[in-house]
Amino acid sequence: MKFRQIISLTLLLIFALLMVTSIVLYVIPHGRVAYWANWSLWGMGKDLWTELHINSGVLFVFLSIIHTILNWKAITIYLKNKAKAITLFKGELIVAMILSIAVCLGTVWRWPPFSLVLDLNGHFKDLGDQKYGEPPYGHAELSTLKSFARKQGLDLARCEQRLQNAAVKFDNADQTLKEIALNNNMAPQQVYDLIKDAVIGSAGQLPLSEIPGKIIQAGQTVLPEEPPAGTGSKTLGQICSEFQLDANRVIAYLKANDIEAEAGQTIRAIATQYDKHPHDIYALIREGTVKD
Repeated sequence: MKFRQIISLTLLLIFALLMVTSIVLYVIPHGRVAYWANWSLWGMGKDLWTELHINSGVLFVFLSIIHTILNWKAITIYLKNKAKAITLFKGELIVAMILSIAVCLGTVWRWPPFSLVLDLNGHFKDLGDQKYGEPPYGHAELSTLKSFARKQGLDLARCEQRLQNAAVKFDNADQTLKEIALNNNMAPQQVYDLIKDAVIGSAGQLPLSEIPGKIIQAGQTVLPEEPPAGTGSKTLGQICSEFQLDANRVIAYLKANDIEAEAGQTIRAIATQYDKHPHDIYALIREGTVKD
């Protein structure tokens, strides 16, 4: 067997594998959604696809170094001018450098067409978010049932009863939603769907207005103090619809605070337009809601 051929063929196969993992990681939902919905493709979840991509990349880099050493003579020929002398001012090398720098600067400064590639990536991930649904907060699947119920204003006893009624097996409330889901061949999202209506106050216990960390807007709308995961990807209209807010009044309030916005714009787009963080825009919306 020839060592040079082994290196070249392995590089080809690893390159093909990297293309597959790159495409998969390009289109899968955001991590918080993938973990929440227990997303998988060909039996592999996000973590496995990421690990496969990383290890393939490391091997590709290692083999590329060996391949470069084995073919160094050919590479030096590419750098030689007509006088057979190596030069860094050869036209082909200059073009290669310009293209490489363009990719770097175009990505940092979001020049087309590089910005289009990034925007398309965001579009694919947003589609995944809409299809699979957002968790109530980042990595909610890692919260214990007890902690999750407290954070969401749910009655723990009723949550446990609903899980038992649905034949969901769990040891105690100190198990995480992820553990409960894995033990029952479910996604954490499905566990949440079974208990999400067990709100404190809906059975005569604590009034909704007294749930820790939440406020009440006119019309009994609950607006969290902290923006739910994925808020930046949602449009202003979606936020208003989700929390039963009057979109025109919200837009008017933002305008009064020097923020021109439209219902079809995402919170992230509005924030970017005014050099702010999406949390700042959400906080302003919440502020207007409180004043109402």
